[in-house]
Amino acid sequence: RSYASGIDEELRHILRVADALRMSDIRGAEQEVGHVNDMFVRNGLQLAVDRVPPTEIDNILRWQIANVQKRFQDDAQVLRTMGHLAPAFGMLGTLIGLVGLLTNLGDSPLSEIGTTMAFAITTTLYGILFASVLLKPLAMRVEQHGDIAVGNFLRLKEGILLVATRQNPLIIRDTLLA
Repeated sequence: RSYASGIDEELRHILRVADALRMSDIRGAEQEVGHVNDMFVRNGLQLAVDRVPPTEIDNILRWQIANVQKRFQDDAQVLRTMGHLAPAFGMLGTLIGLVGLLTNLGDSPLSEIGTTMAFAITTTLYGILFASVLLKPLAMRVEQHGDIAVGNFLRLKEGILLVATRQNPLIIRDTLLA
């Protein structure tokens, strides 16, 4: 599941668990937790239903969020590194092409020299295009998705902590929708 998209379903589960706990319906809260597909929310809500102290829940959830954030950052860094290296590989292709051109310079007609030169320079163009049109924008997109995902996780964590402190579902809803 992508946390760069909506989290409405998870928020509904949080509110249903909070409502069950407000009515002292532990069994209903546990059943609702069982319907949660997302492991982050399910585990957090189960900890809340089991009355684990909110500070411990907060530490556990923050650690999980930090891991997700690190994965997004690592993926973006790989793409940025590839984006920095792509023009260099293009230049390497150009140099290899120029070496081949110079090797056959005395034996080749002028039209073949032009074609070989164009091919050699094209690799530089491809390297620059690959970096600037694909890899660097993709790295930025991964970072944006990571920021959205972390923001959503933080919202969900806040809701789970409010459930753990047995807040009224109306307060939880208003807080999460603010």
